[in-house]
Amino acid sequence: MIASAAATHLLSSLLAVQVPAPPTASELQWDAPHGCPGRAHLSSAIERRLGRALAPGELALAGQVALHPDSPRFRLQLQLRIAGRTQTRTLTAERCSSLVDATSLVVAWAVTHASELPPELPPEPPLSDEPISPPPPPAPVDTTSPPSPDPLTPSQPLTSAPIQPRPPIGPGVLLRLDVGPEYGAVPGLSAAPALHAGLLWRRLRLELGARFVTPRQTDHDGTRARLYALAAALQTCARPGRGALEVPLCGGLELGGLRADVSGPNAASRTAPWLTLHASAGLVWRVHPRVGLSLALQGHVHLTRPSFARIDASANQQVFAPQPASVRLLAGVEIKIRDPW
Repeated sequence: MIASAAATHLLSSLLAVQVPAPPTASELQWDAPHGCPGRAHLSSAIERRLGRALAPGELALAGQVALHPDSPRFRLQLQLRIAGRTQTRTLTAERCSSLVDATSLVVAWAVTHASELPPELPPEPPLSDEPISPPPPPAPVDTTSPPSPDPLTPSQPLTSAPIQPRPPIGPGVLLRLDVGPEYGAVPGLSAAPALHAGLLWRRLRLELGARFVTPRQTDHDGTRARLYALAAALQTCARPGRGALEVPLCGGLELGGLRADVSGPNAASRTAPWLTLHASAGLVWRVHPRVGLSLALQGHVHLTRPSFARIDASANQQVFAPQPASVRLLAGVEIKIRDPW
C-alpha cells in the first residue's frame, strides 16, 4: 500500500513538471470603467492580431483605464513585460473600445519582435494590481554613439483623439443679394436692390457692390420727372457675434449717378453725380455653414444734392432735389465660401 501511494505521488510530480500551466489571470490584468470592454475582449483582440493564442509566460500585461471629464475621455496606463523587459506607456481615446484595439496592436507588435530583444536582461519586479505610476525621467544619453531604438515602440502614435481640422488659408469669399425699401434719394418710397461680393476674415468683412434705386415719378406744374439712381458701393464691416449669429457693423460710401428723365415745357433730362457716406447695423443668421440670412438698417448722408429744375422765361423752378439723408431697411441672403468664422 505504501509503495503504491509513493508511485502515485511520483507520477503526479512528473506530470506536473512536463505539462506547462496555462496563463494565470495575473499575466493579463485589465481594469476599466463600467461599459468598457473587459479582459476577455482584450485577450480575444490580442489573439486576432497575432493569429494564435499567447503561450504561457510569453507576456505579462497590466492596464488601468481612467475616465476623464475633458477630451479625450479615456486614458490608459499600460505596462508590458516581454522577454524580460518592461515598458510603460499612456494611450488616450474618445472611446474605450479604441484603447482595447490600440493595446492589442502594441502587444502584437511587441510579441512579433520579441526575438530582437537582447538575450540577457536583469529581472523585472512582478506586475501588481496597484495603479501604475509614471515612469522615471530617462537617463542622459551618451552623444558619442546613437541610441538604439526601443523595440517595443511602434512607428506611429496609437491614439484615437479627434484630429482638429486645419484652419482655412487666406480669406473667405462672400456673395450677397439684398433688397428693401428706401426713402430720401428719389421722390417717395422706392426699392433698393443690390449685389455684393467680398472677402471674409474672422472678424472683418470687405465688400464691393452695385446698388440700384428704382424709379419714382414726380409732377410739378405740368413738368413730369422720373428719377432713379445707380451707384457702386464700398464698405468694410466689423464682425462681432457668436455661434450662428453675426452682427455686422459697417461703414462705407456710394458713388454713382442720379438720373432724371424730365418731360414738359422747357425741361431737360440729365444725370447728376451721386455721392453718399453710409453706416449700418445688421444681423446675419447662419442657417448653414455656407448660407446666411441677413437684415440690416442703413443710413446715408448725401454729400451731393443735385437739383432738377424747369427753365421759365422769368426764373428757374425746382422740380426735385433729394433729401439731405436717406434710410434703407435691407433683407438678403448670402453665400460664404471658406468662411473663417
